[in-house]
Amino acid sequence: TNDGLTFNGDTASANALDDYEEGTWTPTITSGGSNFTYTVQEGIYTKIGNIARVTFYLQINGGTMNSSQLKIGPFPFTSAPTHYTVGSGWNNSSGSDINHPVVLISPNNTNAEFNNQGPRNVVNQVGTTFGSGLSQLWSITYRTA
Repeated sequence: TNDGLTFNGDTASANALDDYEEGTWTPTITSGGSNFTYTVQEGIYTKIGNIARVTFYLQINGGTMNSSQLKIGPFPFTSAPTHYTVGSGWNNSSGSDINHPVVLISPNNTNAEFNNQGPRNVVNQVGTTFGSGLSQLWSITYRTA
């Protein structure tokens, strides 16, 4: 028997839609600073099979940024072990001249990692780069473990 939704007479279990979930999660800064207080912490997700789409809006109103890479998470699902995914979003208010940060979820991870695409390489963006006016809105669709 098939435990999922199938289409066009396909009865193969491997092709059945057997995993659908949607919900909310609470994004936090997991690296790049400490002692944060938040004005906004909104996260939603939809998972269909092994694909998850997470979106978040995060804004802080207090805390201390440091020199470790800025990461926001934890996402509700761990990413696949061999898959890197880049998100799209908005760096709403930043305390520096970073124009367009790149948000990446690397393999076996539950955090959005902030980087900057330079002319020759990708550079980790640390908490102090973003300053105390951090406000971020992002969406990432990624393959889950």
